[in-house]
Amino acid sequence: MNYSAKTIVLLTSLMISQGCANTVEMRTISQWMAELEEEDLAQVRDRSSQKLDDMAFPLSGRVEPFAAVEVLKLPKGQLDIKKVEGDDAEKKVLVEIKEKKEKRAITRKLVFKLIRDGQSGKWVVDDVYRPEKIRGGDTAYRSIAQQMSLLLAVQEFEQVWSQGDREDVLSGCSPRLARVLADLPPADLGHILSKIHGKHSLSGKFKPQARMSNDTAEISFRKNGRTIVAAFRQFDGQWKVDDVAAKSSRKSDSGETEITSVQDLAKVLVTANTFRDAYERKDKQALSKICTVQFFQGALETSDLSAFPLPEVSNGEGNNADIKIIQGRADYVVKGEREVLQISLVRSQDDTPGAPRIYHVDDVTVFDWNHRQEKKLAAVFTAHQAMRIYSAALADRDLNMLEFYSTRDFQQRAWKRLNSESIHSIPLDDIPAVVPVVENTVFQGPLTEITVNQGGRPVTYVLRALRGKMKVDDVLFPAVGRPDSLKETIELLLPIHEFAAGLESGDLNQVAEFSTREFNGSVWSQCRRIPQLGFPAADHLRTTLQRVENTNPEHVQVILGNQNLGAIVWLLKQNHAYRVDDVRIIRGPDQIQDQVQLKRHVRLALAEGKQETGEDQQVVPADFEVIGEEMFPESLGSSAPVQQATEEPPVLRRP
Repeated sequence: MNYSAKTIVLLTSLMISQGCANTVEMRTISQWMAELEEEDLAQVRDRSSQKLDDMAFPLSGRVEPFAAVEVLKLPKGQLDIKKVEGDDAEKKVLVEIKEKKEKRAITRKLVFKLIRDGQSGKWVVDDVYRPEKIRGGDTAYRSIAQQMSLLLAVQEFEQVWSQGDREDVLSGCSPRLARVLADLPPADLGHILSKIHGKHSLSGKFKPQARMSNDTAEISFRKNGRTIVAAFRQFDGQWKVDDVAAKSSRKSDSGETEITSVQDLAKVLVTANTFRDAYERKDKQALSKICTVQFFQGALETSDLSAFPLPEVSNGEGNNADIKIIQGRADYVVKGEREVLQISLVRSQDDTPGAPRIYHVDDVTVFDWNHRQEKKLAAVFTAHQAMRIYSAALADRDLNMLEFYSTRDFQQRAWKRLNSESIHSIPLDDIPAVVPVVENTVFQGPLTEITVNQGGRPVTYVLRALRGKMKVDDVLFPAVGRPDSLKETIELLLPIHEFAAGLESGDLNQVAEFSTREFNGSVWSQCRRIPQLGFPAADHLRTTLQRVENTNPEHVQVILGNQNLGAIVWLLKQNHAYRVDDVRIIRGPDQIQDQVQLKRHVRLALAEGKQETGEDQQVVPADFEVIGEEMFPESLGSSAPVQQATEEPPVLRRP
């Protein structure tokens, strides 16, 4: 313990002063040191003050004061009193002790505080101070009484927690640790105590290492092959256990759970047990207090809890519960015969010194071994409802609802790039606008797949659990030669439809916005307005999606319509979004007579200074490849499937 500047000045002055030893002080100190070396508790207590007896030499069967004295390693040897200061009631005595260490003498200093006993009138030792070098080269004076008090508290902690008596354990804890341990069932508390001290019966010698700072201390020691670290706090002069950590160093104990904090472990157990009890009683008021707001409101508040009872597993007693705590998050896992219950918790931050740990349930998952499913409560209770809302929003083209019920990825790649007008141009023929009928639901942790019959067509809604709420991440449907994903389809068709709308309205800025940098630089930046093309390009670009060639995900060919009214669009991904790099207009089966390459077509029109180009003009630029003689076969998708090559060069090539 550190003492005031006044005390340090006094002790320092004693150490540097010279003087003759007083016979009474010499006799009192030498007799006390001798009895201490002889480990005569009665005599040491007789020559100590009541305060020193209570703090360092109590009459208790649980502690061994002389084992603590041995830890302190007080010097032994010839005494030499260098200075005495004080009065007839209290004196401070600077003592030098010469002890032999490996054939050489070492002089060490102690400062004794002596007081006159009120009953016998004799001088007794009230405390001993040992100078220690601290950071910065200064000297701090540590009270032996305080150090002994802490070491004895550690001894009592070791005894009491090994024996497992509930009342004794709680009485030796700080108020916040005692409160949380008191809420544990006896079996849970016993399980924690056994994990602290390990499974072995042998114990090593008492050799703790301590760090003290005013009213807090941290003690570490080894016992039964485990390293135990205990944090202590002083309350009304008594050292109390405030937290404990333990880790096994034996390979045979590798299966034992490492405990990083008994406070956290106990609070997680209490919160998980409270949640299970409140859930079983359908007590939503209690659940609202121990769950995060997002989880309670998203999964539990409006749900029928009786529709999904938690699995019948033991109550987390004994060694059946497995708890892992990492950086403010915890997982409580308890296993049954056919199911496993996992309760995930998050710790609330409270920087107030001495504040109790607070954990809230953030998610609950049930692992069903029989059906190989991982069911989250948010998915079980709200996935079907979210799917139906989403289906209705698709039918109504309700962009606000689609954004709200979509994941961030779905929003960024699709809905946020549309507006209330453009959303009506996106074809949704693969998802009929009728009420879906659920046929199958698969729970895979954060992902839930709901397969429905929608207008006679199978459609799968893929939902993701995010902070207690279900969000749609994609909608899947059968497709050949093109994406079976609504997210990918919109991502491809959106720039094409916006590009077409710009051509149709003559909006050069919109056309440029959805074109690649090269297309803009070589074509649109040269235009004051969009030239007359001589054919309705927008009509060709709004035809049905037939096939997608995407051997390179950055360069994609999109085939639209048919051989009489269609188009091939080259898309390049720039700034995380696809943009039109060129378009081939298809107006008939003849590749020479009926096809127009838009980029070259506009370039020639600009070069010739014309506002219109001939209806029959056709351009095939050298920087693109014709992808096949039969662009639109009658049996599309079967005779011309998409070739998913991973090592072949892309269809789109540059010179």
